[in-house]
Amino acid sequence: MTLLLVSVSVLAALSLLFTMWIRVGQPKQGESTMELNVEPVKRKKGMHWNDFIEPKALPISLVGFLLAVSYSSLAGFMATYTNEIHQSQMGGIFFVAFAIMIVLFRPLVGKVFDKHNEHYVYYPGIVLFTIGMYLLSQANSGTIVLVAGFIMGAGYGALFSCFHALAIVQPPEHRRGIANATFFLLFDFGYGVGSYFMGLIASFTNYRMMYFSQESLRYFQLVCTMVCTIARKQSLQNHNAI
Repeated sequence: MTLLLVSVSVLAALSLLFTMWIRVGQPKQGESTMELNVEPVKRKKGMHWNDFIEPKALPISLVGFLLAVSYSSLAGFMATYTNEIHQSQMGGIFFVAFAIMIVLFRPLVGKVFDKHNEHYVYYPGIVLFTIGMYLLSQANSGTIVLVAGFIMGAGYGALFSCFHALAIVQPPEHRRGIANATFFLLFDFGYGVGSYFMGLIASFTNYRMMYFSQESLRYFQLVCTMVCTIARKQSLQNHNAI
């Protein structure tokens, strides 16, 4: 455990060190906000809640919150679950398979998102994540756990990238930093809330039932995304009409 904490601390220090090489482009002297295609920002006195939350990113960030709730059950309880089904050696291998599929699928997801629209990314992603979660809840062998890891990794990679991109592209350019913060604020909050409530479900039932209960969350997430999509289309139509 000490070695783990030291390793994490070293990685965190390296991450902080690497930020020294990050250079953010600044407007050249004499360039106006019109030339940079950036809307002028109105100065306000005092602080307001929308200084920290971007309303246009809030709906899709709430859907990301639900995704984080599901992911928290994997990160928090996978080791205990694999022990419960007598496949303790598969706990770490599951996340290796999960990570491999995220790395492989995200470049493809970006191309599909740019060429078509979010529907071509989201619906396959939700189907894959749902199938993977169901397989995991019914797993009785290491092979099923591994297959579930591959399938869920592909679905999670597609969903997270899609939600994050939608949260950023909807607000005006000068609000995209706040939109990014809004998305990760709710995602991290979902991770924390999910860990607590998934633990409660597992304590009253078992870990297999906890993962199986995630299926109902997927349907709710699907409905929320459809509502967000309809609202986004309506907003675009109203903007074009003006």
